[in-house]
Amino acid sequence: MISEKTHPQERIFRANRLRIIIMIILALSPSVSMINAGNKLLLGLFLSVCMAWLLLSFSKLKWSDVGLKKFKGRKRFILTVTIILVSIILFSWGLRHLVTFLLKSEPNLEAFKALKGDPGALMTGLVIAWFFGAFCEEMLFRGFLLNAFYGLFGDNLNSTARWVFSLLIVSTLTGLGHAYQGITGMIVAGAIGFCFGLVYLYNNRNLWPSILTHGIYDTIAFVIVFLGFNLDQVLKF
Repeated sequence: MISEKTHPQERIFRANRLRIIIMIILALSPSVSMINAGNKLLLGLFLSVCMAWLLLSFSKLKWSDVGLKKFKGRKRFILTVTIILVSIILFSWGLRHLVTFLLKSEPNLEAFKALKGDPGALMTGLVIAWFFGAFCEEMLFRGFLLNAFYGLFGDNLNSTARWVFSLLIVSTLTGLGHAYQGITGMIVAGAIGFCFGLVYLYNNRNLWPSILTHGIYDTIAFVIVFLGFNLDQVLKF
């Protein structure tokens, strides 16, 4: 019998490793099966979130138990998101240039070119970015999978090491999910996913800061593409 004092985000994965592995496979299966199916990847992501929801329900838990809960302190929330957002923008810009220089390969952003100068495409893109990117990705990768991998390592490692390894694995999966952007895009997306994971953990495993940071980051990126704005000219040193 698990003590009622056990944190619900840890209680979900208090099980044998085989059960945790099965849960991870079931949650990822829809996304993996559609990873090379173009726009159907979004459907796969949504179905993965639905599967994770079912797995949570079987464990008698809700999304609020893995972080989708009210964030206390509005001013702190706004300040946290703002500081982290600026940091991630600068970090991703620098990393993209570094990886591009090392691999001699730019990220493949063909999927977003339709946004340029098209208000309708921009609005559609923002709806997709917020629902599938900000909400679905954060709920699946940070809310569900990050905790699952943490539980998978059991008590063989200390808590910090377990979170670090879990972050690395989930960030790698995040990068693989952006394979359509090429190797450079995958590396940058994985690194940004790692940052979102840090945001989640830093805020006591609350998903809202990472969701808002993710959504606003994508919004800024989409607006930049829409305007044909060259961020490199502003951040050129």
